[in-house]
Amino acid sequence: MMLAWILYDITEDKIRNKIAALCKDYGFVRYQKSVFCGETEDRILKILVSKISDVMLAAEEKEDSVLIFTVCDTCMKNRLEVGKKLDPDSFKIPRLIIIG
Repeated sequence: MMLAWILYDITEDKIRNKIAALCKDYGFVRYQKSVFCGETEDRILKILVSKISDVMLAAEEKEDSVLIFTVCDTCMKNRLEVGKKLDPDSFKIPRLIIIG
């Protein structure tokens, strides 16, 4: 599992809403208006990137952009924050542990 960030700058509401819906559908949590974060697997992230690419290509908006990147645990621990504090655990997928 890895922590991935999706940031976008999209002018059209319809396109922006499609990207936001895809992020939510794949378990990402909104951090800011145009920023999502989530714990995911490489293969799932590749599927999501493909779907986001399809939406962006169909829109043909040359000035819009989506930035997707993964962040390792060490990088998250060494982050700098100004303003709203980030709780990295809030983006992790809940796990069910059965003891017995």
